[in-house]
Amino acid sequence: MLSARDIKEVAHEVGFDLCGITPAVALDSARGRFEEWLAHARNGSLDYLERNVDKRFDASLLVDGAESVVVCGVAYKNEFSDGYGDSATPRVASYALYEDYHDTIRGMLRQMAQRLGLIERGVMWRGFSDSAPVAEKTLAVRAGLGAIGRNSLLIAPEYGS
Repeated sequence: MLSARDIKEVAHEVGFDLCGITPAVALDSARGRFEEWLAHARNGSLDYLERNVDKRFDASLLVDGAESVVVCGVAYKNEFSDGYGDSATPRVASYALYEDYHDTIRGMLRQMAQRLGLIERGVMWRGFSDSAPVAEKTLAVRAGLGAIGRNSLLIAPEYGS
């Protein structure tokens, strides 16, 4: 049996700054707020948000028999270029200085699964990085990683928004 401590330790070893675990239960109240938000067309042109609402708020529909959701995060490293000045070097947002985070995060999740021996143990798992309808922020809060700020983003005490 894997402990939460083992999972969090491996998450940090592969490079995640944050890791928390929450039960895989239907998020009914969050779903209700989301459906009301959609009813007011607050998603603008993001029509994809209207699809798979049931899966977004119930992890057991994404992974059959899911008992837990492991939520991991990586803080922006805030390594900006020197900015404008005599050298005329443009400022670049920190996320743009790295490889595509989708690929990086998926690779880190695969490393976690390998190090934890999930396949050998017969544990069903899936890793997502913007590749499935998942209520990431709600799950992150439930996993104890932070709170939703006025900017509607997760605010982690150690790292900010």
